[in-house]
This record gives sequence, C-alpha cells and structure tokens, in this order.
Amino acid sequence: MKKILFFLFVFINSFYAQSWHYFTTANSNIPSDYLLNVYVDNAGDVWTATGDTGIVKYSGTNFYCYNASDIDVIKDQHFSSVLEDENSYYWFTSEYGGIYYLHNGQWHHFAPKDMGFDLGPYESLILRTLAVQNGGPFSQSGGALWIGAYNNGLIKFDGHTWKHYGYTNVVSVHSVYSIAVEESQTDTNYVIWIGTSNGLIKYDGTNWSLVKIAGDSTAWVNAIALEDGGPTFNGGKMYVGTEYGQFCIYDGNQWEIFNLADAYNPNNSVNAIVIDASKRKWIATSDEGLGMYDGKQLLLYYKENSGIAGNQVISVAVREQGDSTELFMSCFDNTEHNYTGLTLMRVEKITGVETSNKKLNYSFRLSQNYPNPFNPSTTINYSVPATKKGAVNVKLVVYDVLGKEVATLVNETQTQGNYSVKFNAQNLSSGLYFYKLQAGNFVATKKMMLLK
Repeated sequence: MKKILFFLFVFINSFYAQSWHYFTTANSNIPSDYLLNVYVDNAGDVWTATGDTGIVKYSGTNFYCYNASDIDVIKDQHFSSVLEDENSYYWFTSEYGGIYYLHNGQWHHFAPKDMGFDLGPYESLILRTLAVQNGGPFSQSGGALWIGAYNNGLIKFDGHTWKHYGYTNVVSVHSVYSIAVEESQTDTNYVIWIGTSNGLIKYDGTNWSLVKIAGDSTAWVNAIALEDGGPTFNGGKMYVGTEYGQFCIYDGNQWEIFNLADAYNPNNSVNAIVIDASKRKWIATSDEGLGMYDGKQLLLYYKENSGIAGNQVISVAVREQGDSTELFMSCFDNTEHNYTGLTLMRVEKITGVETSNKKLNYSFRLSQNYPNPFNPSTTINYSVPATKKGAVNVKLVVYDVLGKEVATLVNETQTQGNYSVKFNAQNLSSGLYFYKLQAGNFVATKKMMLLK
C-alpha cells in the first residue's frame, strides 16, 4: 500500500528559531568554497571534501587542510566523501584516485589498481559514497567498507580483499550514489541498501533484489537514511531521496511519498538526508534549499525566506549542542552560479512549535499549482510576508477563461507564513482556468489545466 502526498511544502506559518553563519575564503581561513561533502565525526569536528583543495577539517576555531601540497601520500585534490568508522579510521573517496584513510595521524592510499581495477588510458574510477558495516574493515569482528562508484557499481573491502559488484553480475548496480547498512542486534544478519541511477537495491549478504518505491522500480536514488536502526530488524524507518524530487518514507510495509518537485521547481531533486537527535529529517534539495520534516510538517529554508547561502544544498551534516542543533551545509548559489563555502545553521532546541517573533522574512509568492494538468484536484501554495499591521487580507480566487469566478479558495486575514490550499474541480468542465492571489497591494495570476 502506498500513500503519496503531492508538493507538501509548508502547512503552518511558524519555523524553528534559527541563526545563520558563513565560512568562506573571504571571511575565514577555509581554503576553498568548493565543498562537495560535509561530515561531522564522533568528536564533533567538521570535515569537508573539496573539489579542488583536498580534505579540510574544522575544529571549531580554525580550518586545517590536507592535500598533495603538504602530504606525500595524497595524490589528489578532488574528493567526494568522508566517513569515520567505529575504530577511528577516517575514510575518504577521491574523484579519480581511489581511497584514502587516516588513522593515528598516518595517511594511507589504495589506488584503483590496488582495489583490483584494470582501467584503460581513458577510464577513471570515480568514487562517490561510503558506508561501514560491523565497525569497518579493520575491526576485529569482521566488518567491511562499502563504496559506491560512478559507472563501476559497488565495491566491498573487508580489510584484506576487494570485491566488485557491477552491472553484469548484480541486479541493476551500475552507478551508485548512496549506501546504508542495516544490522541485526541479535545475530550477524545485515542488509545493504544501495541507491543507484537504476533503482533501489537490497542485498542481504546472499540475495540481490530490486525494490519498488511505491511501484516504481527505476527511481534514481541519491540519498538513504535510517532511523532507529532501519525497517528490517529493528522496527525503524528508512528515508529515501530521489533525483525526481521525491522524499520517501518506508516503514517495512508501505511507502509514504512527498513530492518536492513540481512545475514551478521541476529540477528540485533530493541530494542528501540526515536525522538529528530529535528525529527531525533534514533534506538537501537542488532548487529549494534545506527541508525539515518532523513527522507533522515539512518546512523549507530557501534564499527568499531564510539566511541560507544558496538554494542548491549539496551536502548536510548534523552536530548536537546543549541548547541547539547545528546544521553544516555545502551550498551552490543557482543565481550567482558559485559555490558558497560552509554554511552553519543553528536551530534552537525547543518543545512544540516556535510561536515568538523569531520568524523568517517571507516575501509574497504564488507557486504553480501541482499537479498540472490535474484531475480533479490540485494544490496551490503561496507565501505571505510580515507586514506593519501584522496581518493582511488574502484572497485566492479561481476564474474560467471568460473571467467568470468559479471558486473562492481563500478570503480572510492571514499572518506571515507559507500556506497550502487544495482546489477540487470535480463539478467543473475540462479546460483552462486561472487562479489569482491578491494580498494587500500584491496581485499574481497563474494558469492551470483541468483534464478529465
């Protein structure tokens, strides 16, 4: 059974109170603004994989850079992911040069040939993501490192042997963008979830299967996150983000899907998902900034309503503090066409919904309805900013092509916030309709198509 919620953005007009801080090459000693991955280790240090300057570590006061200029073992400048295992081995994927790891201050390198790849002169081993099983490859309990590669499938390293799972010997494993490991708490059973450009793959150590997401077996999966250990052994949940803008929740039996892409933002893919200590899900999107889902509401922090540095969030990591949750992000500004360094968002730890005056600065905005064309219902989203009077009269009306009013969806005084209204056209004929938002001096009109 599936449950699909279309274009669920913000249903209430309150956000968690937050503050924003920025680390760029212009205002700090961070060596690059071109950040591809952000990771917080067990000690609370922040690591970033850069696209041009190697690996960068932030200790809370200074940024430390590890690259080919200072460390002989490092041969690359372009890195894509960072991960610490349970035995304090730090693993790094490079875009073209294989795997690096750091332990007790010593750097080590596995080149593609060390990993068993015999590449031709025009081939590259492009590595994108990492996951650890059972403590990691050098644990005494027989763990492993799982690596996702572009065009070269899935790679497993058990501390001694490298094993490749490619398109020819495994169901649909071709380009891997995300990996998550579920482990049983009572025995040695495990499940590897693999997000690929050809669908979601499940591997239980013996069998490979292609998993349908609400009936779709071909979804391009960018992100996977597990809550409470995951759905297979521990009764938890799995969260999946797709290239098509779907934020998907799986409880082991059914899927619940939020569509974050629509006609207004058709390229709003989900790039990453992380979960904080309060079980809020933080969602990195390609066109609408950072999303937050707490089980009741789905909020979006984008440039027009928050202090985020760019609407394309590439990577996000969580660090818990006593009075706040910190979100570290790498962003790209789609308007200015540049990488924006490291963005820090601090969210106050509160109970309930923030109702004080610590709110975002909205602007008037009328979004394209979704779905469009529709039959018989569709959703219209709009934003109302703060005003000197504290509220404004809002009217949202639907007209036919002759200009005749066919429905009044909203006609009331509203305060600052984002709103969502559902329009049911069950009793109307197929054709072109217009919907107009009027709030104070703001007026906007958009078209929508009813097809029966």
